Amino acid sequence: MESLASRTESESLYGSSLYHEGRFADDADLSEYVQLCRRLFPEVLEGSDALGMEPETEEGIARYLKYLSGLPLSSLRMEPALLQTDLQRVSKDLSMLLLSENAKAETTDDDTEGLQGGRHSSLSMFEVMGKTRKAATTAANNISASLAQTQTALERLEAACERFATETAELDRRGQVVQHVLDKQDVIARVVELPRVMQMCVAGGYYEEAVDIAEHVRVTGDRLVRDIRDAAHVLPGSANTSGSLAVGAGRENLVAFVATVQRQVQTEFEAMVVELCAELSRVHVPRSTGGLQDSSVGVHERTVRRLSQVARTTGVLRRTGLFSEAELRMLFLRSRWQAWQQTVETFSGLAPPHNTADTDDGAMLIASTLTSGGGGLQGSAEAAAFLMQYADTFFAWISEAEQQYQSLFVRASESLEDSDSPFADLALFAARQFLGVTLPLTGQLDEAAGIAGLLSLVSTHRRLLSGVAGYALPALTETLHERAFASITCGVEDAVVDVCVALVAIGTGEEQWERLAASTRPELDFPALDGAAEGPAAFLELWRMSPVGLLQYPILAELLHAFRDGLHALRILVLAADSEDRDALLLLTMTAIVYEAELVRVTDALAEVCHNAPESAQDSARDACAAYVFGVVRCVAEIFEEIETLCEPTPADSAFTEDTPSLYTEALYAPLLFILAPDSHAHSAIDV
Repeated sequence: MESLASRTESESLYGSSLYHEGRFADDADLSEYVQLCRRLFPEVLEGSDALGMEPETEEGIARYLKYLSGLPLSSLRMEPALLQTDLQRVSKDLSMLLLSENAKAETTDDDTEGLQGGRHSSLSMFEVMGKTRKAATTAANNISASLAQTQTALERLEAACERFATETAELDRRGQVVQHVLDKQDVIARVVELPRVMQMCVAGGYYEEAVDIAEHVRVTGDRLVRDIRDAAHVLPGSANTSGSLAVGAGRENLVAFVATVQRQVQTEFEAMVVELCAELSRVHVPRSTGGLQDSSVGVHERTVRRLSQVARTTGVLRRTGLFSEAELRMLFLRSRWQAWQQTVETFSGLAPPHNTADTDDGAMLIASTLTSGGGGLQGSAEAAAFLMQYADTFFAWISEAEQQYQSLFVRASESLEDSDSPFADLALFAARQFLGVTLPLTGQLDEAAGIAGLLSLVSTHRRLLSGVAGYALPALTETLHERAFASITCGVEDAVVDVCVALVAIGTGEEQWERLAASTRPELDFPALDGAAEGPAAFLELWRMSPVGLLQYPILAELLHAFRDGLHALRILVLAADSEDRDALLLLTMTAIVYEAELVRVTDALAEVCHNAPESAQDSARDACAAYVFGVVRCVAEIFEEIETLCEPTPADSAFTEDTPSLYTEALYAPLLFILAPDSHAHSAIDV
């Protein structure tokens, strides 16, 4: 019974048969469990105080809670049944204890007090039993309340454990995501750096690599976004709703990240395309310094370098896929035109107002600016120098543009001569603008050297340019030929007019004969002129007066000077003419016709004046006629014959040269034979 009482004293409060107080050897964290008990079971502790429990009893409850926290969930679920079993056991033990105490009390009463005090002892025993029963009932009720509270606390603990397990699973999922990101850190870093790499490639001129990066980002990014949206296993999932939402948000964030990278790369890509289009216009246009482009050192190498640059830029633009072939051609031609316009603006004195240089009116404004007095071109030499520079640069530009266009776009079945060719439109438009600038300036050309230089330049480029690129050549050549012929004949015609006017004035007596033949002239001694019918060349070779001797005949000296200037211009133009063309032969023929006509005019005017000369002026008239025939006419014929030998006609031109007029003709001197040889009958053979 004593062992039962001692066991009851130690275990009746706690009830559970699984609890053993000796299991807790370490009480280091007991204070924490005491604080936990005070928060979780305040009613039990208040009831313990009401029952007068000692403080160590509170520690016992804390130890019991510590014991329960160490049990698995299955054991915790069995604890209420175990406590109920222990409660029944305690009740049974209490009944046994009361019976034993009652028996013990009866025995003691019999021995000490006898029968007289039995009623009092029995009454005291039942009072004690009632009190004991009441205390046992109260303790049992307290134990039941504690058991209910413990069960409620266990249920809350179970729910908290379930929430903890859920949060732990979510943390594990997030940890997997973080670990996955850490494993792919190098890949993510490279993806983030793609816009900057794209920018560096564009800034460094690595356009092919930039196009590859942009294409790779576009294709790979689209495929990745499609896989993210179609495949749910890309990121780890979760069974609960919040986890599913988190996974969906993670996918959308990844899609937004990929879209941001694509957008930044696309922005750099579009900036690169704009830069390439501008770079086409910045390709250097060959600028002339006044001479022929073909004579410059390294021209071929620079042309090949520019072609390589344009081909590379055009190839990159073609790889971008943003332009069709027709659009790419128009873009190239537009860039070539812009490059030419930028070159035009650099010419000295060229100031087209309001960017009108690309229209016909703009071309006329350029020409008017160059020919005006305010800072424009002054004189034939400056106009020729500018035209040489401008024309050489233009023809070099159109030739190089044609070469580049053929290399980049023209297929074997195409031809630049087609009317629907875009390059033909550009060449025609450029030729109109070129002629609008150059033709007004050719009116200032009156020096043979400048005209010859331009004709030589045109002849050189005529062999290099195709029919499309050479739209401007025929009109410019025709205008230059007109100016060349004018430079040869205008001075002579003016001089002949002056001579004829002077001869008329002498014949009418308004002028003195000394103006035709000076009174201080030496007496002329020329041979007999009976051989005039043998031929003009033989006749003119009978005698010769030097140009110095003509100084005694002022009018004739001025006339010879004008002819010699014209013949000098003719010599320059013939030397500059292309031997493969018939321009020189045509120029010689036209000059011979005009010169012959002008000499005949002078011959007729001189014959008329000398025929009507007074007796006192017969010697002056005779000397003037001799000076004119054997000085002016023979000198002009000799120089013309010398120039004619500079032009070597090809066999194809032999028929053309047979009809070429010659200055050795009888009409130049036949009207003067009756004065030069009055007793000769040689002049009767011709029609005076």
